[in-house]
Amino acid sequence: MKIENLCINCMKEKASAEGRCEHCGFDPAQASVPPHHLAPFVILAGKYLVGRAIGEGGFGITYIGMDLNLEMRVAIKEYYPNGCAIRDMSGNSSTVQSYAGEQQVFFEKGREKFINEAKVLAKCMNLPGIVGVRDFFQENHTAYIVMEYVDGKTLKAYLKEHNGRISAQETLTMMAPVIQSLGAVHNTHLIHRDISPDNIMISQTGMMKVLDFGGARDFVAGNGKSMSIMLKPGYAPEEQYRTHGEQGPWTDVYALCATMYRCITGEIPPDAMDRTYQDQLKPISSFGVNCPLHVEQAILKGLSVYKNARFQSMEELYAALYGNGAGQGQRTDMGSQSRNSIPGRSQGNVPRSDPRTGPRTDPRSGNSYRPPVKEQKQSKGMLAAAILGGILMLLVVAVAVKVLILDKNQDDKAKEPKTVATAEKDTKDEETEAADKDTEKKVIQSKEVKDITPTPIPTPTPIPTVAKIDMGHVENLLRGRNAGANTSLYIYDLNQKAGRGTGNCEEARPASALITLPILYATAKRLDLGTLYLTDTVPFEYTYQWGRGSLGASQNGEQVTIQELLENMLMYSDNNAINTMINTLTLEFINTTCQNAGYTSVDLQRKIISGSSSLNNYMSAKDAALFVRDFYNNTFKIINRDFILQYMRISDKAGRLGLFQTDMLYNAGNYCSQNGIVPDTVSGRYTEAGIIFADGKAYVIGALAEGGNADTAAGELSDAAVYIHSCMREG
Repeated sequence: MKIENLCINCMKEKASAEGRCEHCGFDPAQASVPPHHLAPFVILAGKYLVGRAIGEGGFGITYIGMDLNLEMRVAIKEYYPNGCAIRDMSGNSSTVQSYAGEQQVFFEKGREKFINEAKVLAKCMNLPGIVGVRDFFQENHTAYIVMEYVDGKTLKAYLKEHNGRISAQETLTMMAPVIQSLGAVHNTHLIHRDISPDNIMISQTGMMKVLDFGGARDFVAGNGKSMSIMLKPGYAPEEQYRTHGEQGPWTDVYALCATMYRCITGEIPPDAMDRTYQDQLKPISSFGVNCPLHVEQAILKGLSVYKNARFQSMEELYAALYGNGAGQGQRTDMGSQSRNSIPGRSQGNVPRSDPRTGPRTDPRSGNSYRPPVKEQKQSKGMLAAAILGGILMLLVVAVAVKVLILDKNQDDKAKEPKTVATAEKDTKDEETEAADKDTEKKVIQSKEVKDITPTPIPTPTPIPTVAKIDMGHVENLLRGRNAGANTSLYIYDLNQKAGRGTGNCEEARPASALITLPILYATAKRLDLGTLYLTDTVPFEYTYQWGRGSLGASQNGEQVTIQELLENMLMYSDNNAINTMINTLTLEFINTTCQNAGYTSVDLQRKIISGSSSLNNYMSAKDAALFVRDFYNNTFKIINRDFILQYMRISDKAGRLGLFQTDMLYNAGNYCSQNGIVPDTVSGRYTEAGIIFADGKAYVIGALAEGGNADTAAGELSDAAVYIHSCMREG
């Protein structure tokens, strides 16, 4: 095997090193490698050749590779947590550097856990539904896991090839080893936390295997700290949206049932946070597909919004789906039961299938029924109840007789003459007896209360306030003044650490001057790394005549500090300060830094200009809001909460143009905001991200309005903000 002839896309040997691969059609001349990825043909641990990246997530990058000793294709996962690490660009393109401070601690602890998880998963090598771990090691200041390479396609791609869905029977057949294997992994105290059709591979032989345990974390908390949040809308349960949400095997149960629901119905379940507000999950039977009743009930139970209502383990889910002949593909007639019924809701006297035995059919009517309780057990129960009732009656009669006798004796003694001493003694005896009776009474009452007190019902998980906001009404308000703009919006509650947005909140849109946020984020990274200082000076560029800050044409070419540039950029949205910061950082560094941190919508293509251009700067409303969240949460040492509260506040008219038009939300100037505007009545643009502090609340709103009348769109945003605040205030 000639290493230089290997195709970095499929790891098969080509006829020559140059040119297109005859096996997969990949042309290296037309491909580029992101700067934070390992370079192709790097050799790790002296024997693993690295190819192209085949996947990237919040905790790492996965590459196709070749075991040079065994001449076998492998998958290599590199620990590379977004927002905590950067590739060394100084000469050694393989070394990973962690940021300083808390991020360095997070990186190092995560790396140790990454290796520990590899050790656990290596013991699960023989599980049929899990991609096996073959090796793990540390190198380049990070860690690597070498896994078997599954030659096949993702479940997502498989579903696409089959018109979006497959039969319930095929789903059950393919999922069985996955459920059993996940149960075995859970017994080692690991959960996956990111199960979805993207992370399940179907091999050439039709075997399903779960990929990417890089997001796995111990579900037994040893230090009381919350688990980091990883989300995939539709597949992630509500506890993953909350910083302190209790995650465990039931978390994977939800995601796996969501995946099965997607396979059978062709639709992704509604977002879990939306379901906490109004549950609009459709029963599987409403799609007109052939699915056994007990399978539908099991999947819907696994998709219960709150964890206590779900199966608590994969073993329970497996028993409900496959126990005693279940899962054979027949559709059990639901009889008179409504096809819109959901397990757990009262259905009158309509019987349900037993998850242990599956549904049975009444031979007389064809309706499913639950086997009746045996008469022998009923008789024993009735006999026990009768005996207990008789004993209680005897006790009541005995107590009553005793009370009557005591009363009579006391009456007789009351008629006899008493000496003073006898009277005092009798009084003390009566007081003592009364106290004893009172104590006895309290003990009896306490025992009775203890005996009849039911097992306390678990307190429901608090629903985040943002989940109660009617996003449909928000979207109507964003069209309410007929601005003609298409507006996306995202809300993030800084206190409850929960977010929610319009359906288009993750779409990348022209950001106008709101690009100050990714610029500030990239600046914060360099400041914390020590490669840039607020006191550093750079040449000021004055090319945009509508600059609004304190720096004018007379300062063009002069040396100004980073601190001064940031103040003009953040307080006045000064375009010349923005362009000078772009010169200092470069567009490539800004984009790479933000995208590596998970802000994948960020794509800055040019500086601020006065004319038209085919290039533009893009960002989503969600990423805009989450940038502000990170600054407020002190993600960085220098560009921290104190910094943005002091400087991130537009000081001219534009400061109250959108979110803060009303005095209530303006809150006497106590706010934090960035915005941008392209003033036009037909093809205008208005963008804004700000923190609202009114009425003791603290939440971020990010919004991007594209097209139509910019000023009117800002007014529509104001209307939406007032409604959102009314919901946040009511809590």
